[in-house]
Amino acid sequence: MVIVQLLLLLSAFSATAHLRTLFIIEPQIVSMAEAQVACKKKYNDLASVYNNEDNANLAQFLKIKRKAWIGLYRHQSSDKWSNGDDVTFSNLTGVCGSGSCCAAMKADGSWESLNCIEKRHFMCYKQDVGKETNYYIISGNMSWYEAQSYCRKNYTDLVSIRDQNQNEAVKTEGLTSSVSIWIGLLRDEWKWTDGGRSAYRNWATDQPRPSSSDCVVMMNTTSECGKWYSVPCSNAESALCYFINTTDVPPTVPDGLNISEKKIVYMTEAQAPCITNDTNHIIVYSDNDNAELALKIESGKKAWLGLCRGQSSDKWSNGDDVTFSNLTGACGSGSCCAAMKTDGSWESLNCTEKRNSMCYKHDTDLILNYHLILDPMSWYEAQRYCRKSYTDLVSIRDQNQNEAVKTSAMTRNTSFWIGLLCDDWEWTDGGRSAYRNWATGQPEVNLNCTVLTNSIDHDGKWYSVACDPSYLNNTAGIRTHFHIATGFCFIFFTLPSMFYNSIC
Repeated sequence: MVIVQLLLLLSAFSATAHLRTLFIIEPQIVSMAEAQVACKKKYNDLASVYNNEDNANLAQFLKIKRKAWIGLYRHQSSDKWSNGDDVTFSNLTGVCGSGSCCAAMKADGSWESLNCIEKRHFMCYKQDVGKETNYYIISGNMSWYEAQSYCRKNYTDLVSIRDQNQNEAVKTEGLTSSVSIWIGLLRDEWKWTDGGRSAYRNWATDQPRPSSSDCVVMMNTTSECGKWYSVPCSNAESALCYFINTTDVPPTVPDGLNISEKKIVYMTEAQAPCITNDTNHIIVYSDNDNAELALKIESGKKAWLGLCRGQSSDKWSNGDDVTFSNLTGACGSGSCCAAMKTDGSWESLNCTEKRNSMCYKHDTDLILNYHLILDPMSWYEAQRYCRKSYTDLVSIRDQNQNEAVKTSAMTRNTSFWIGLLCDDWEWTDGGRSAYRNWATGQPEVNLNCTVLTNSIDHDGKWYSVACDPSYLNNTAGIRTHFHIATGFCFIFFTLPSMFYNSIC
């Protein structure tokens, strides 16, 4: 059975944001030129990538150690603004040598050309609806690419400059910096096949290579998922394509091509922790994710999630690496969560207990601010509250930060939740999400896979179930539906007896 795997994304650089559908064509195609012909035959082109979200969603199509063409190729050197503006003004002097160069504004308002991986302060801007542009100088030292990601996440983008008046305004805002600051101008020799203006780049270490490696593939490796490599254009690779879509109707497949096949199979105990080379299921990071998924499930039905019982492990709520721990004891069987005591040590408690909690907010000046919440909640409720009102439950990376968090709660004499969760549930794609939405009394012992439900009483709640659901009979007959939503891939198959609806 051939299945089309689809993701809908909003293009960030179009006056009228287009709905872009991304997918992968297999098997290997002889060259990038032929890959582009194949993509354009019935669709638009090879995929152009505008931001981290695009890149992460495209990477989901690639199996480990696999790669595929994207639409970036070596061309003549040109300037481009990070936000896609026309380059109508420049105050740039010098060159940074071979490779990519990025512009940094000096104290006198002139721009110097630097290697983009150098560390600098930088200037973001925020474009409010119906209001003037506001500038924000960020004092954290980052590469140009890191600064671009930061500005896009917290503001609008790295600043672009269209004339001398705006150059003076940015210069004035940056006077507090004693060193030059990144602005949004990138000069490189790479161009998108569809003519897109995206200045987003996600090169792997020591990439791109010199000439003769003039085309680009996205790679999926364990350590560098979604990184880009320049390779000879004659290589034989798969192709990541896109087309502009304003409906939920999937594209037709050109003659002679196969769309990547994803088999939807029921889970068996032998597949623990329920991942195979052919099946990946959805990962859930937040209430918004969960609510959106629940809407895709027919009332009264269930759908697989990619959460399965594995080895017990610690994970921070915000996805940070666990590089430090001050945890003592265990809470017994089931999930345990960490609460900091007044002496700075952590105790392990059942996550459903009620405690005060410590949230943090990552403000624009890169300083972490801690907020003690004096409202006893379960760990899961505290996580939800912190994410809604601040950034997340606090994570702690070293002894110094542990002392800072301890000091922030010195006025209290009871322990409070921090963001550490210890449970034996793992996501099939290796995702670090510590979000859980268990129904009351869940998960049950010896039921090692997870479904999301849609019912009047338990809308969006999770239940642990046996990994072989052959005893279920949700519907009769065989029907195939494509349910598509921004940022997720949903392929729902309803088959008799042995299949759940599967969110892959």
